[in-house]
Amino acid sequence: MSDIRLASYCYRRVIALAAALLSLATLSAAEPKLPDYPKPATPKFRVDAEGFGVAEGDIRRLLESAGREMWRFFPDYTVEPFVVTRGKEGPVVLYERNKQREIVMRLDTSNTYWAQYSFQFAHEFCHILSGYREGKAPNKWLEETLCEVASLYTLRAMAKSWETSPPYPHWKDYRLALKEYAQRRIDQYRQTDRAGVPAFLEKNEKELRANGTNREMNSALAIILLEDFEAEPTGWEAIRWINTGPRGPDDSLRTYLLHWRRSAPEKHRAFIDRIAGSLGQKLEP
Repeated sequence: MSDIRLASYCYRRVIALAAALLSLATLSAAEPKLPDYPKPATPKFRVDAEGFGVAEGDIRRLLESAGREMWRFFPDYTVEPFVVTRGKEGPVVLYERNKQREIVMRLDTSNTYWAQYSFQFAHEFCHILSGYREGKAPNKWLEETLCEVASLYTLRAMAKSWETSPPYPHWKDYRLALKEYAQRRIDQYRQTDRAGVPAFLEKNEKELRANGTNREMNSALAIILLEDFEAEPTGWEAIRWINTGPRGPDDSLRTYLLHWRRSAPEKHRAFIDRIAGSLGQKLEP
């Protein structure tokens, strides 16, 4: 091949390569970047609407709204899939999984008692978020109390959220019923103020340790702790670690709180100290 023909051939190859690179660059620039999908509003769950007397879609929209009030504070957490079913013996989350390997949450309500659905769901969802464990534990009452806080907190938060983001536009005014439901519980179960908590526990801790689901006492303490969670809602994430530490049959409340504090990341320890203080316990000198 002559020098002229070789130079012409090389020139054509360079031009073709440059055109190919330009085309590739143009294509790459035109392709949109994959979006950063936000975390789902609630973890994966489904609703078995049989027995509730209302549409599955309405129940789902309501429970998604209830669930996101706490779930938003769990940015990197995953929980097992769960199913919401109709129960007849009180709301509960079962320890045993179903055939689909789902957690089974039973709500004991029906028809359009939306505030009751939300209240019960928030309590049971709190147990799921706290990694609820099977077995007797003398301080189980504290988890039950925190889940009562979750119910009050969720209803009051939904009452605010629904001002602008109700599940359906025509449900907006129902936010007042949600707030009133929570307030009735507060008025019904208030037994003490913050200053009186140590005396309340001294009088009632034996009963609480024997019966962790004494709802009157759980609720009385939940009313006190509600103030802490409403003042610092990011503290909800701390319940992830409440069941991760050791527990013994004779553990005191302070020991239980210390195990929780030591299991939790540093960023949550001040909040756990705050909860302990509200219960009349001092964890650090």
